[in-house]
Amino acid sequence: MSRFRNTDFITDVLAGRYAGHSIVQKFGYNPDVDTTSDPETIWGGATALYPWPAAAEAVLVTTGGSAEDDYNKPNGVGAYSIRVFGLDASYDEVDEEIRLNGASVSSDTSQAFLRLHRAYVTSAGTALGNAGGITIVNTTTGAIMAEISALNQVNQTTQCAYTIPNNKRGIILNVMATVSDAVGNNGGVMALMTRDPAENTGLTLNTGANEPVFRARATWGIRAGSSPDFQANVAVPEHTDIEVRCLEVTNSNTAIAAQMTILLIDDGY
Repeated sequence: MSRFRNTDFITDVLAGRYAGHSIVQKFGYNPDVDTTSDPETIWGGATALYPWPAAAEAVLVTTGGSAEDDYNKPNGVGAYSIRVFGLDASYDEVDEEIRLNGASVSSDTSQAFLRLHRAYVTSAGTALGNAGGITIVNTTTGAIMAEISALNQVNQTTQCAYTIPNNKRGIILNVMATVSDAVGNNGGVMALMTRDPAENTGLTLNTGANEPVFRARATWGIRAGSSPDFQANVAVPEHTDIEVRCLEVTNSNTAIAAQMTILLIDDGY
């Protein structure tokens, strides 16, 4: 058996027994995939497909959230602060805390983010989480980078998208997806999508003209009541963009959750 499918190996990596190796778990949830808007990325944002940024920008929490999500209300109800994690313009890993400002816009981050992988609530009041939706956007373009939903108080973004950091390579070990049965007889077709780094193609990202594209590396079907765990074992170089998409669904208003496990290996290992 390949060690990459061996759960003991994965456990050893998580326990830090393999130098230069680490595991990333990316999970996402899309509460409303429709037959008229598929394909859709499995994420919680407003657009069908995740809007990968073209350049690194500072980010902020935009207006329109709950007044209870406010750092200036230390005895309040909602979230006080969040921490955002991603990559800078050189694809190096960075993170920064954002203090929430109620329904008003927050301050910009001092760090510019080319990719935003994850964000979660770090402190909160009596509700032990965010009272309203938290939307994180680029300061210049206003494009949505991530959202923390107010539903079910998960206190974290749910977006099944990731970019391999600088000086690392990745192996996408497995992916899975499950579909809700709210409509009945629900099903769909899923795809693991990757986009080659621009420097490997000689093209430029997000120019709207001649640029690298996402391509399917694996596809599989899902149906209500089944949660297949698909062994992918797809190797990708540094700076590769990865996402899980639903290509099509049998019924509109379908909720889909997905997850992928990525093994990161540092250069030199």
